Amino acid sequence: MAAAAAAGWAIEFDDMSAFSGQMEARGGLVTTNSCCVSVNGGAGTVYLKKISNAYGALLIDNGGTPRGGWTTPLTNLGILHMDSLLISGGARVSTPGGLRVGNGDPAQFLGLISSNYLQVGSLVVSNTWVFGPVIDLSISQSNGTIVISALCEPQKTYLLLASANLSSWIPISTNTPAGSSFSFLDTQSALFAKRFFRGVLLDFPFNALSISVNSTNHQALLTIQGAQPNHTLVVQASDDLIQWVPVLTNSPVSVTNLQFLDTNAPSHSKRFYHVSSQ
Repeated sequence: MAAAAAAGWAIEFDDMSAFSGQMEARGGLVTTNSCCVSVNGGAGTVYLKKISNAYGALLIDNGGTPRGGWTTPLTNLGILHMDSLLISGGARVSTPGGLRVGNGDPAQFLGLISSNYLQVGSLVVSNTWVFGPVIDLSISQSNGTIVISALCEPQKTYLLLASANLSSWIPISTNTPAGSSFSFLDTQSALFAKRFFRGVLLDFPFNALSISVNSTNHQALLTIQGAQPNHTLVVQASDDLIQWVPVLTNSPVSVTNLQFLDTNAPSHSKRFYHVSSQ
């Protein structure tokens, strides 16, 4: 039997300035089915929220007792919003859903993920993308004009769509942000009685492949336009469209135009190319 996490509890308060005590929910010893072996349980959760605040602080601390498994599971409730999140004392936390933490150090949370103390479906900390697929839209107004803002993963391409009836959708913007957000000023919103928006990730490996041939030495210059990160691109060449050989493999770290000079092209009477994503 696996060790279970301690229970969780929540406190909503108006003022804690006079409180000097200690709050904790740590896992105790759990006896396995063999009746002779006891193992440490995972940390429980403590949620503190001031009444006047929209979100609170989630504390998960196991007091320095390490656990090898994901012993503090958070129920999949979709996107969980909180003002702050503290994972410490050997606690190991997992959730298949998404976390949105208002205040914190994104690098610290990335360290928790890489060191296997946090397993999460997606994570945004201090409006900065940290992990997983993220596309969160919000709407505001600027001088009477609707502004759609999106939290998202950097270096990904997103399509913003609008609809007046939730049935027919039209694209209104395409954006590949360098950072964790982008905004769009919808100057057409005043023309509609109501207007709905949604964002879509365009997860394609590249935009196009172009070829130019040097008229003097007949070498072929290939350009992969708009190569996307998180894809391994393989350029293959063929003389007969049947037998293909790889001539370039590249995994771009950002959106870029990749170029490859095929110096062997002059030795072939004809040469075909295609690009695939691994």
